[in-house]
Amino acid sequence: MRFAPTNSARRRKGQANSWAHWPKRILILPVIAAVFIVAAFVDLLVRWAQDAFAYFWSSRGYAIVSILAALYVFLYSLANDAYQRAELNASTKLSTFVTLASSGNKLSFVAAMKDFASFQMAESVSPPGLNPLTWNQTTFPNQLFLNDWARVVLAACDEKECGAGGHRINLSAARLEGAQLRGIDFRRSNLVFARLSRANLLLSNFEDAHLPHALISGAILMNARFQRAKLPCASLEAVYATTSFFIDADLRGVTAAEGDFRHADFSGAHLEPVRCPLPPADVPDINQESEEAMFSLMSASSFEGGKLGGAKFKGAKLRHVNFKGADLSGSDLSGADMTGADLENAILSGATYNSSTVWPKGFDPAKRGARELRR
Repeated sequence: MRFAPTNSARRRKGQANSWAHWPKRILILPVIAAVFIVAAFVDLLVRWAQDAFAYFWSSRGYAIVSILAALYVFLYSLANDAYQRAELNASTKLSTFVTLASSGNKLSFVAAMKDFASFQMAESVSPPGLNPLTWNQTTFPNQLFLNDWARVVLAACDEKECGAGGHRINLSAARLEGAQLRGIDFRRSNLVFARLSRANLLLSNFEDAHLPHALISGAILMNARFQRAKLPCASLEAVYATTSFFIDADLRGVTAAEGDFRHADFSGAHLEPVRCPLPPADVPDINQESEEAMFSLMSASSFEGGKLGGAKFKGAKLRHVNFKGADLSGSDLSGADMTGADLENAILSGATYNSSTVWPKGFDPAKRGARELRR
């Protein structure tokens, strides 16, 4: 049997329905407020636009617009003059280099190449456009042309035309800082005391090259080839040398702190510390302040996944070096300081060490296949 609801029940139900709609009504209020704010802001912008239009159409407005236009033309002429001067300077340097390098005189060619970076990295500025923000942006108009020129010409060089003393190319003490030298053939070149800091040497070939005391810090050496190259006492600090090749290279006494050598191949390379003689006084900018800086320092470098089989690290300072997943089989770690080094998954089978070798705390080399040399 069903009963009809009483009047009081109907009233309670009506009140409940009324309160249920209140959240929706409250949410509408911010929307209405936002509409009013946007309308007020648009009205303000319209009023400003009307006032500005009226002002600029007045005689005073014409004067201001004329002044601004004259100022723009003046600044544009200055930017264009700067562009013309910079382009002329870069073009003059390029012509000078090509004249010297193509003269057929070996001494002229060597002199031009030893100052290659100053010719290639001659600065210019971008041509001025309508947008003032694009004015006076630095450009290097000779960069690409001279990189291609060096790739072709140096590959064809021989000792008779470009070198001396058994070296195919003579670039001793050459100033090549910051130069773009991608894919260049430097095989059997003499680069003793050469300055290659910050240079882009991607895919370049230094096989059998002579690079004692060379400054290569901060350079890009990705996929570069240094097989059998001589680099004693060279500076390789902070280089980007992933997947590069240093097979059987002489790297004794190098400083390579914070270098990135991930997946590089150092098979058979010599990385022992040696005392390097100070450079002669007639070689500027080659500054090694202490003998301590001339030791084999590779602190905080990364050899992750690298091939280091048979490499000679005898006495090297390898503190906090990343050897994660590296192949160190057969390497000589006698006297090496590997404090804080990461040897996770490193292959040490057949590697040798002695009582002077400093291993990371808690690391047991014998369990990883390394063999201790006893007197």
